[in-house]
Amino acid sequence: MTWPAPLLPWSVAAVAAALLSFEVALTRIYAFTQWSYLAYMVISLALLGFGASGTALVLLRRQALRAPRSVFIGCALACALS
Repeated sequence: MTWPAPLLPWSVAAVAAALLSFEVALTRIYAFTQWSYLAYMVISLALLGFGASGTALVLLRRQALRAPRSVFIGCALACALS
């Protein structure tokens, strides 16, 4: 069974929106409770995560191209667990 092409952009958009809203929520919580010091840490860790995921996809390009559905589901589950 192949991955439905119209659903892939919507799935990626949903995961990206969830990550960005979680980052904004953490930034606001930390900025309110711990001043702004931890808010900078949240932004730094989010950027580190985006960079690490891009690096992992470049290094594992062959596996990602062979089974894009399983890679996407695995990455979404890893995001949810982390």
